[in-house]
Amino acid sequence: MTTIHSTTSDGAAPSPAPQPYTSPLHRYSLLGKGNELADDAVAKTPLLGDVCLRGDVTLWGAPPNSGKTLFAIGLLADAVMNRAIEPGHVFYLNMDDSMAGVAEKVTILQDYGVHVLAEGYLDFTASKVQRLLESMIAEGKARDSFVIVDTLKKVVDPMHKQRTVEFMKLARRFALAGGSLLLLAHTNKQRGGDGKLVLAGVADLQDDCDTAYLLDRRVSKDVQQVVFENVKRRGGGAATSVYTCSTDPNIGYVDRLLSVRFAGSDPEYDDTPPDSKVDDASIIQAIEMTIRHGTVKKMAVIDVVRRATKASRRVVKDVLDRHTGSDPGVHLWDYTVQAAGANVYRLHPGLADSAAE
Repeated sequence: MTTIHSTTSDGAAPSPAPQPYTSPLHRYSLLGKGNELADDAVAKTPLLGDVCLRGDVTLWGAPPNSGKTLFAIGLLADAVMNRAIEPGHVFYLNMDDSMAGVAEKVTILQDYGVHVLAEGYLDFTASKVQRLLESMIAEGKARDSFVIVDTLKKVVDPMHKQRTVEFMKLARRFALAGGSLLLLAHTNKQRGGDGKLVLAGVADLQDDCDTAYLLDRRVSKDVQQVVFENVKRRGGGAATSVYTCSTDPNIGYVDRLLSVRFAGSDPEYDDTPPDSKVDDASIIQAIEMTIRHGTVKKMAVIDVVRRATKASRRVVKDVLDRHTGSDPGVHLWDYTVQAAGANVYRLHPGLADSAAE
């Protein structure tokens, strides 16, 4: 048998074929997975007004008792009514409240179908939060969920750098799994040299979130104005946004919550529309129609009627409450407490019968 040796034109043996380039980094390369990642990515759409986006880790820093919880719940109620979020996927972690405060928030949020977890109830404690978030990621339950942590210091010591870094890594993985997080935090008692608020804790809190706002409170007469100033923005959220609520000492938490409004983007110019002067008869008619057409939970009724009549939510609630009772000769409607503690309204027979005529 004759062996044929391959040679080049000059008689030299050919060079071996080049080997594909490989690196230890190749096993982690996402080359070719762009479409798959795009399909899985969560769109950065507004979640709470223009100060919290879906799919982000958002941080709100404010002094104690400045209203960050009030605005979070008020904007959450709007998000549910606007169908920006499925209420059953929302978990408000209340870890810094009194028994009365917990009861009040549960009563409000159950009307919207939002879950409340509270320190000391049903064996829930702040020490379990990180393990629960890990479980949601591992089980594929983080996607499309929204978790509000109130307040962050109950879950991790913001002054401890390593623990904060580890928690923020977990928060990032939660967002990458399709979830959204809002972390409510405190600011220092002393302002910075420029007169602005300073976030309490190590710099990693602000560095490792997607968006961070400092909430500065201004009070004039019976109105509290809160300016959301964006101090960290990774691709979204308003630079500055202003919200207001009533500070009337004669109203309760629910009425104060219903007074929350967007007031524009300029803290020097409040473009909140004044209360429309809507007569009670128009509001009563709108409430009747709303209940008749199947919107029967209290907070939902208030929001639908507010949109229909342009009256403020507080005015609508006042009319709804004044005409609620068990006596058909005096009252127009009543409610029963049903599943999950929701207040479900019904018209009294006279009004209900008139709908069929």
